[in-house]
Amino acid sequence: VTKATAATLANKMVELGYLTLDECICESVWPAFCPQEDPPEELLSCMKDVENISERWAWKRKICLRQILTHSTGLWFAVPANLTIKSLASCEHCAKGFAYDKLRPEDTILPVSEPGTQCTYQYLSFGWLVAGCIIGAYQRRHKILKSYKEIYEEILGDLHSKELQAA
Repeated sequence: VTKATAATLANKMVELGYLTLDECICESVWPAFCPQEDPPEELLSCMKDVENISERWAWKRKICLRQILTHSTGLWFAVPANLTIKSLASCEHCAKGFAYDKLRPEDTILPVSEPGTQCTYQYLSFGWLVAGCIIGAYQRRHKILKSYKEIYEEILGDLHSKELQAA
């Protein structure tokens, strides 16, 4: 049920004005996701054998929450580099794996198709992408960094039935 709860939290945050469905996430709530207009030189030099780097970088810059929620980012296959069992348990760590890291440009995750053109189930990346947006949107408004769990509890915690909370 994690995808459903993540989507519910994201939509509630849209309703509360934290972010919109159609703003490019790298320009508003998650700048580190794809931090500059053109692909960085270190990325271009380390990925010489990868086709269409500039085009795929431009695609990543266009990704918005609506495309994440509809599984149409072109990142359906994406998993952060160097995952371990311990890091896999951290939503924040995995979300950070989608951000551009100039110290590890070879780990950059780029879409394989233009966002919004194909719907392909994001079986792993969905929750991490939503979490990155949620954490960034919360931090933008409150100027404080909180974990995904803390944000979830603050925004959706009261929606749980009192009977389930008591159990």
